[in-house]
Amino acid sequence: MYKTLLPVIVISLNLAGCGGGSDSGSTSTPSSLEGRWVKSCSPGEFEDITNPGLYDVISLTFRGNTFYSDIKNYTDSGCNTPLASSPNPTASGTFSIGASVLTFSGPVANEIDTTITQQNGAPFIVNEYDIFYIEGNNLFFGDTSGPNDASSPALRPDDLDPFRYFVRQ
Repeated sequence: MYKTLLPVIVISLNLAGCGGGSDSGSTSTPSSLEGRWVKSCSPGEFEDITNPGLYDVISLTFRGNTFYSDIKNYTDSGCNTPLASSPNPTASGTFSIGASVLTFSGPVANEIDTTITQQNGAPFIVNEYDIFYIEGNNLFFGDTSGPNDASSPALRPDDLDPFRYFVRQ
């Protein structure tokens, strides 16, 4: 569940071939993340045999060195029917941007370390070690679907996820 809170960070969030080999869109300042980013309706990260047909919309907001995430869960691919039993989780915390890294697919991304300090309004501590890349108005995070699941600095993703990206609002 932690990966969907911030795929980016979280979520989290994630891309492999998102922009050719250019690093012109990549940046290493917190202000580059400033604002609200939304991942449009897509299959939820925890869609599986126990949750078939789960879709979500994720909103991330960055201010200074803090972030807030809000996940809305749905039962249809158009994200029109809310999942009745869903808590629609929220999370907040802090982040720091680290070194530039060359991804496996080519773009130069930046390290991002996040600490979730609250989940659904309750105290909560989870650390994640991801990467991010901005191309135009699109924000991509590392591919955490394999062994590099962002759970430690040694398991920081080395490539981006091309399928789960956020658009600046």
